[in-house]
Amino acid sequence: MFGFVVADKASLSEQEFLRYRSCYCGLCAAIRRRHGQLCGLTLTYDLTLIPLLLGAVYLPEERQEELVCPAHPVKKRQRWTTEFTEYAADMNVLLAYYKLMDDWHDEKDVLRLGAAQCLKNACASIEKNYPRQCAAVRDCLAQLSRLEEQGSADADEAAHWFGVLMGELFWLQEDEYAQTLRRLGYFLGKFIYLQDASVDLYRDLKKERYNPLAFVESTDHRPMLQMLLGEATEALETLPLGRDERLLHNILYAGVWCRYEQEQQKKQKRKEKDRK
Repeated sequence: MFGFVVADKASLSEQEFLRYRSCYCGLCAAIRRRHGQLCGLTLTYDLTLIPLLLGAVYLPEERQEELVCPAHPVKKRQRWTTEFTEYAADMNVLLAYYKLMDDWHDEKDVLRLGAAQCLKNACASIEKNYPRQCAAVRDCLAQLSRLEEQGSADADEAAHWFGVLMGELFWLQEDEYAQTLRRLGYFLGKFIYLQDASVDLYRDLKKERYNPLAFVESTDHRPMLQMLLGEATEALETLPLGRDERLLHNILYAGVWCRYEQEQQKKQKRKEKDRK
């Protein structure tokens, strides 16, 4: 379910894009520093939302650097990190591990299993630091597996468990913002889960794989997704955003729709091809 929480880069100013990319580069560096170069391959743009969001709320000190990146050696790149970048790095590796294990379970791809085994030690150290989050990921994914094995037609229940998972990742301490951050994560998680199901519906039906939206009568999933995202953005608007407000709005109002819009274009092309 990676690749959904991204910025709409076409709508960013040059300064906003550099800020966003610097956050991503900082996350990449944190993963490699904390867990090794191999774990750096798990990097995804999705988890940049955590240092951006928590940084906007709590305003931690930022560490700025300008270094040559091994993947982009021609020109130096800027990157910034905070304490929340370190946290996002751990959550990135944790989610990547369970995503690989899920792929192994579904497809019996030994390469995925081998990659997951490479992350196992990293996940053990992450669990020592964040037992609540690790337990939430395990428990919620177990509930999702149960529903999948049962062939559950209840898309909302399935989305609920991924929402609970995301809600637990979005807060670190019990304070005045914890409930709002949990709520934001919960509804964003439900949105991600059902958007992923919508995007994959055609392929899943073709391959006879479980998809909770296969049991939904309507094929227009946009109203449902808009409602869930509306709940997430409503939570966002109640948080004090001391920086990166425009960038966060770009991600949560526009960027999260990019994959869905791409799939809608593909769907339209398939319809046009079938009519010929």
